[in-house]
Amino acid sequence: SAKVGLLRLAILAFAGLACALTQPTAAHMSAPPKATLTAPADLPAERPETPPTATHSPAPQKCIVNTAHLHLRQNPGIEAPIVGYLAEGDLLTLGNLPPAGNWQNVITPTGKTGWVHTHFIHCETERINHP
Repeated sequence: SAKVGLLRLAILAFAGLACALTQPTAAHMSAPPKATLTAPADLPAERPETPPTATHSPAPQKCIVNTAHLHLRQNPGIEAPIVGYLAEGDLLTLGNLPPAGNWQNVITPTGKTGWVHTHFIHCETERINHP
């Protein structure tokens, strides 16, 4: 009958309108926004171009011979072979080795290395052990 046909047409029209409202449009189908990552506020955003430079190392510590004649020895101790002789006022540089008891590793102005007893030198550092 005509009422049933009209009712079906109304239902179809309503269903079509409902589908049109729920279907995505071209505006909805555009690419999603790109995600961007940002560094936290407490971290730098970029790495530095150049690596950090090493800090300046302090000048070598100097010592002065305070006795008329001093033996420069190959190793710490009075039994060690003598490798050189030093005189009062000779300027020495502390060597790279740590003190051994009352013996200090030193370098002469000519570049010779050896050991001297700390009683016979005066240094501008507290690195040596005085008796």
